[in-house]
Amino acid sequence: MFEFIIAPKQGPPRHVHHREDETYYMLTGEFLFEVGGTKYSLVSGSTIYAPRDVPHCWANVATTESRMIMACTPGGFEAFFDESSKAMMDKASPEQMNKIMAKYGCELLGPPLFS
Repeated sequence: MFEFIIAPKQGPPRHVHHREDETYYMLTGEFLFEVGGTKYSLVSGSTIYAPRDVPHCWANVATTESRMIMACTPGGFEAFFDESSKAMMDKASPEQMNKIMAKYGCELLGPPLFS
């Protein structure tokens, strides 16, 4: 389980997990999610499920920081965040990031909602 604090107009690119299911719970703000090609607007108190093998992305559409909790099942995906965060701080190339994603059963499929 992770808590994210997301700046306005920020979120991950469209991607797919082949090992984990993800459930998101909105704590504050407003998010736009795309799961399996369908878009959803979510506010505080909302929950959404993104099953493995279904492409998804999301972004904070509020004008201020927004917060959410994400739960991954099964556990173990936290190692991805540790490794990818370090790689981003070291200014990893897109190719290096794709290798990290592949190591954890993820594929990058497209741009973020705000590019």
